This record gives sequence, structure tokens and C-alpha cells, in this order.
Amino acid sequence: MIQLRQLYLPLVRHVMQLRQLYPFAILCFLSLLSLRPSLAQPLVELTRPGPWAGVSGLMAYHGKLYFVNSQIFVNHNAADIYSYDLHRSEAENPANHSPIRFEHRLFSQDTGTPALIDGLMYWPFEDPRFSTTHGEYIISNGQAWQWRMAPEIRGFHVHAMQSHQSTIYTLASGWRGRIYRSTDRGQTWTQLYEHPTPDGYVSRVTTMVAQQATLYFGVTAWAEDGTAKLLHLQDGRVRPVPGWPTGHAIGALSAFRGRVYAVNRIDDTSPRVWRYQPGEPARPVTALDDYRVQAFAATPTVLWAVSTGPQGGLLWRSTDGDTWQSSQSFPDMPVAITVTDGQVFVGTYNEERGGALWGPAALRSRVPAPPAPLPDRPARHLSPAALKQAVQALDDALFNVHPQHYRQRLIRALLPLALSHDPAAGAALSERLKGPLPETPVKRMIGTATMPAVRMARWYLLFAVALNGHGDIPPALLSLPWTVPPNPAEKYFEPMPAATWAVSELGQSDPATRAALRQALRSEAPAWSKGDVLLALHRLQGAPFRYPAP
Repeated sequence: MIQLRQLYLPLVRHVMQLRQLYPFAILCFLSLLSLRPSLAQPLVELTRPGPWAGVSGLMAYHGKLYFVNSQIFVNHNAADIYSYDLHRSEAENPANHSPIRFEHRLFSQDTGTPALIDGLMYWPFEDPRFSTTHGEYIISNGQAWQWRMAPEIRGFHVHAMQSHQSTIYTLASGWRGRIYRSTDRGQTWTQLYEHPTPDGYVSRVTTMVAQQATLYFGVTAWAEDGTAKLLHLQDGRVRPVPGWPTGHAIGALSAFRGRVYAVNRIDDTSPRVWRYQPGEPARPVTALDDYRVQAFAATPTVLWAVSTGPQGGLLWRSTDGDTWQSSQSFPDMPVAITVTDGQVFVGTYNEERGGALWGPAALRSRVPAPPAPLPDRPARHLSPAALKQAVQALDDALFNVHPQHYRQRLIRALLPLALSHDPAAGAALSERLKGPLPETPVKRMIGTATMPAVRMARWYLLFAVALNGHGDIPPALLSLPWTVPPNPAEKYFEPMPAATWAVSELGQSDPATRAALRQALRSEAPAWSKGDVLLALHRLQGAPFRYPAP
């Protein structure tokens, strides 16, 4: 996780510099009065949904605009998903019929880039908080939310998912960036590419876009000089795009009118937009040289972008990719953009006031079609003999303590039971969660620090019961006092967050569980952990999702 923080330090420094621009917010608002005709109507602030600094992950689905409120750019345990009803606005509804609705919360440090696949929303866990080193994501039809793990996807992060030519592609990374694909709707996954990365260094494959029949991928590798970071998939192989300039990272990435547009980053001093079309040399888009483009959104006729720079946050528009027109200023830092039914929506970052969703004041949307049903979760069935063997392997990993490898052995033993979705396996996991567990000091995730084996065992047993979907959680685990100080990675093994996620997944709503959740909401635990409790109360008894006042 320390390496991940270093990966984003240049962007964090830039965000801190932007705070100096706040005195110019009034000028930004005044600029709305002189909008050019490229934007049919000015964007207005639609909502600031919660306490966290950023709004991103914008995605239109069935008449709603879904988005994530999170503390982007830093390690932080929040990823709250909301929707904004495009059929109605705040002005058209009384307070008790707000168009803003809390939908779900990921057990992740932020979300990766979501996608619409086969009529369903796919929400990747950018940094899963259970840290099993296997890819996690949620699929949803807007009514039900189904948590999945893909054991073949290795890494701490799932950055993005996308469907292309009947295949789902997933970008993941641990120490090395990887590309995975599934041809059976996520039942199984195979690795397509691993970025060559020297030991001790970090690489990521974080962005992708389809341009006609070709997929393009953006790599981040700050310690790697002299190579192009834009890749493409051709003839079954992933390789660098010919003629693309060298750099350290690809930022925003989009496709428009037969060309690919990407922000090519060299160190933190010279991000520049380039374009590429097969058969032609890559060329810089010089009209945007003075601005840091944060995101693109393409329609068949217009390429949109949001940027930061000396003039603050700006919305841009181009019909040819070469000439660009500034359409609007923002008082906050724009970080995300999408276009649906010809309407532009922007997500912004503001450390003091929280992230905001911007869009047109007069909204319109097509009548949504009925949502697609969720498929069954992939179940890896265990025969009675295999179940017995898996439980024995778990007991060996739990009680035959290997201090340096306890975590790895435990996860390996838990996965067959968790992924079976078998009630008998869930019962076996729950029994061990309630029983005595060893106190031997074991190694944490990284470095030399140790912790009692019982804390790590409880954490991963809670993960396994929640993923299995069967069993029960002792209510006492929901209200144990928070005893650990903050750490830079924001990775914790305290049982309360994992237990709240587990009872939410299980639908465990007995009186003792509900009472323990209400007690947890009043605890001295970190503010982000209250979101875990609120999610459980929301799912179990329909309680409003509102953070307590600080």
C-alpha cells in the first residue's frame, strides 16, 4: 500500500495546489453568465451527497445517473453509491421525495471504473478492504446487488471492467499490472497480459477503451523510463501502440471518430493530450497544452473533457478533436464526466465542502426498460468428501500456525468454502468464528509488524461467511470497541467493519444484531466505519443512510 500511495503522490500534490484556487470561485460562477452556445444549458450543482471529497464513477442506467462519493486520491475506506433520478429534479419534488437516493456501498477503498455489461452494472472494488489478493466486484440491476469474487484475478486492485465483442475484460494489479478476460460472463477468468515490472517496483494497467474492433489500455509505471504506456490488443496479443510517445503513465483515455485520445504523463510536470489513429503517426493536441485533462466523454458527434489549470476547473467541447471550446467553469476540481441522452454530467472534488454532481437543471430521460435479472452467482460445488477435506485444511491453517505465512495459508484454505455458497460450509465457518482461536503473533500484510492470530483469523472468517452467504455472526463482534490507531494504508483487522458487512450480506436481522448495530453507530470508531453500519441498517430494516453529524 505504501507503493500505491507513492503512485498517486504527484496527483495529490496537484490537488493540494488547487486549493489555492478557491478564492477565484466567484469568478468561476460569473463565467456561467457568458457561456458560449456549445452547451445547451449551463450545468448546475445537483447534489453534494455526503461527507467525502469526491464524486466519480458516473454511469447512466435505467433512467438514473449512478455515481460514487468517496475520498479519492488517498487511502480511505469509503465508496458510497448513489443515484440521481433523471425523470425529476429537486425543484419538482418536496423534501421527502428527493431525486437523490442511496443505493449501496462497496467494501473497498473507492471504486474502479464501472461498466454496463449485458444490461447490468458492474462495480469493481478498486482496493478491496478484505485484501485477499483476489479480484472483487459487485453486479447490480438497480434493485439487487450481488457481491462476487474471481479467484483467478490476482492482485490488490480492480481498476476497470469493460465488455468488448462478447468478452469481459478486467484490469487488476498487485505489484504488476494485469489484464484478465472472461468469455462466460464472469464464471471463469484467464490472464491475458502481465506488464513486465522489475522486482521492488509497481505497475498498473488502469484504463481501457474500445475503438472499433481494437481495445486500448493505459499503463502507469512511474519508475519505468523510455517506453510507451499506451497498449493495444491485436491478434490476441497486447503490445505497445507504434509511434506513441514515451512516458510514465496514461491518464484519461477515450475514443472519438476513429481516433484514440489519451493524456500522456511524464513525471508530474508535463501531462499532454495525444491522439492516435492506425496508419498515422501519433500527434499532440496542442489546444489543451496549458490544461490538465482529468477525464473525457465521447458521443458520436462531440468529444467532451474536463480539466484543471490556471483558470480552475473547466468543461471543454470539440467536434473534431483538434479545436476545443471552453463551455463552463467550476468552483471545484472536476474529476469525472459522462454524457447520456445528450446531457452532460460532471463529478467534482472539494476537500472542504465534499464532492458534487453537476448537470443540467432541466433533466430528461428515456422511459427505462425493465431491468435485467441477476444471474446466479458462480458456485464451486463441494462434494461431501471435498467439503470434509476443505474443513480439515481450514483447521490446519487456523491452528497449525506458521507466523510468516499465516495470512496466505488461511486465505487459501478459506476460498473453497467461501466460493461454494454451500450452507454446510457456511455452518462450518460460523462454528470456527465462534470458537477459540490461537493468540500466537503472526505477520501482518507487509513489513515486519505482527498481530495476534485470533484477530486475523476472525477477519478472514468473517469474509468467508459473508461471501458464502450462509451462517451467522455473533452480535458481540459488531460492537467491540475500536482499539487501533490510524495507519497510512488505512488497512485494519478490527472485527466491527467486517462483521457489519457480513450481517448485511447474510440478511441477519434478529433483535440482538440490530441492537448491536445501533450501538456501533454510537461508538468511537472512525467516521468511515459508520458507513458500514449504516449500510447494514439500511439493507436489514430500511433505515435512512445518513452519516451522523461530526
